[in-house]
Amino acid sequence: MICRIENSQRGQALLFVVLVTSLVLALTTGVLEVAGIHRRNIQYQRQQVQAYYIAEAGIERVIARIREDPRWLDGFGWGRDETVTELTGPYAGGEIRKVTLHKSADGPGLKIEVTSLGKFVSAQKTLKATLYYVSVQNLLGGLSLLPPTPLDLDIRGNFSLMNTGLNRGKLLLNGNLTLSGSAYVDADVYVSGSVEGWDKIEGQVYTNVRDFPRFPELNLNYYETEARQAGQYYSGNVTLSGTGVYTGVYYVKGNLTFSGTYSGQATFVVEGDVSIPRDLLPASSYDRITIICLGDVDIENSQVKAIIIAGGTFHAKGNAELEGALMAQGLNFGGLGIGEGDGESRGGGRGKGGGGNVTIRYNPQLIELYSLIGVLPQLKILSWKENYPVF
Repeated sequence: MICRIENSQRGQALLFVVLVTSLVLALTTGVLEVAGIHRRNIQYQRQQVQAYYIAEAGIERVIARIREDPRWLDGFGWGRDETVTELTGPYAGGEIRKVTLHKSADGPGLKIEVTSLGKFVSAQKTLKATLYYVSVQNLLGGLSLLPPTPLDLDIRGNFSLMNTGLNRGKLLLNGNLTLSGSAYVDADVYVSGSVEGWDKIEGQVYTNVRDFPRFPELNLNYYETEARQAGQYYSGNVTLSGTGVYTGVYYVKGNLTFSGTYSGQATFVVEGDVSIPRDLLPASSYDRITIICLGDVDIENSQVKAIIIAGGTFHAKGNAELEGALMAQGLNFGGLGIGEGDGESRGGGRGKGGGGNVTIRYNPQLIELYSLIGVLPQLKILSWKENYPVF
């Protein structure tokens, strides 16, 4: 009897040991399996993060490409997705698998939609960015007034903005525009505010334009270096007249006064003011001149054939005609145009009274891209998001 009891107790103890061992094994297996799943999830999450960064790098490559060579965008068609194969390939242990670019006109600039697919091991991420791009060519469409703060521009009297060919130009204004009297604008008009005098305009009118471009930044170091290397750097005021042959970059630390006839292709960068008291015309149709000025540009009873970029105010008095394109921060037509803004800053001056006949003729053939390398384009990121986010 005693032996049977002992055997029963031993059996129960053995059964208990077996059950406990089985339970421990089951728990251990479950813990290991959960740990393995957790480890795999962490690994996949890391792969997803890496894939995100790789997709981001695809977009950054597009942005860098645009900034280093704005003409690169000219190789893409309008209104359709195009694959950018040159920017794809291995990256950071993964792959920038696909990059597409969609280019469309948007106001005075371009809207660029970039989609980038990044892959790392088994994870993939797709990012989409919307960019707004304004090149100096977009701003040199005839007449562009880009003061730091919006102004009220009242153009009246005998003023005309016209074209030399079939391409219709543009009038850009950061502010409100009023046209009256004999003012006539044969151009598409873009303003950040309102327009009065629509009957004076032959072209499309766009008001309350968002993301309006600003006056571009200038890489003065580039121009100064080019001028010094060519021996065409001037530390003071300069006067040029008569018939001159000009090529390359000229840098003037002071004021510049010139007139007469010119030949060659040249860029004048002036830290002071520019005065053109007499005609400034090319000797032939092949000659080009670009004037980039940090101060004011003043022409009076003059015919001028040039591209003018003025960080101050453009003054035109009497019978004045400019063929080419003008970009400035302020405008004064001697009573014809009154730009009212911040009087303490350049570009916010007022008209001086009087009258005259002022004509601007847009001529894109005078625009030399080499002369504008130091006029920096504007690139703004409007949105940046994951195309298929996982919540």
